[in-house]
Amino acid sequence: MDQATKDTIVAMLEELPNITAVRKLLGVKRTTFYSAKEADPEFAKAVNAAKEDGYDMMEAEAHSRAVNGWQEPVWYQGEEVGEVRRYSDSLLKFLLTHCKPKKFNPGVKVSLGDGETVKFVFNVGGTDNG
Repeated sequence: MDQATKDTIVAMLEELPNITAVRKLLGVKRTTFYSAKEADPEFAKAVNAAKEDGYDMMEAEAHSRAVNGWQEPVWYQGEEVGEVRRYSDSLLKFLLTHCKPKKFNPGVKVSLGDGETVKFVFNVGGTDNG
């Protein structure tokens, strides 16, 4: 794979952090992409960084839709008569449970009929404490 194609892939991944989609848009075979990534550590680092940038962009958009909302047209008898602001409660809930898991993800309660004690380990903070 030539350097121009690698640069294009990296640039596209910043906007669309999905390797399969980017490869298909550019007509790059899966084996070609992964061989280039394995053979070129700088390309591999750039791909990973670009995907992270793309994920950050998606997170910012999710935050905007949850907090700022978006305008949606209102139609009456086939004519646009105004707009209404919509918000995404599910995105807001997701962001809160991700950013503050101890506060907004209280865990799971399990009850067994015979009073047995059961230990469950949940990794909600991104680290392995078990």
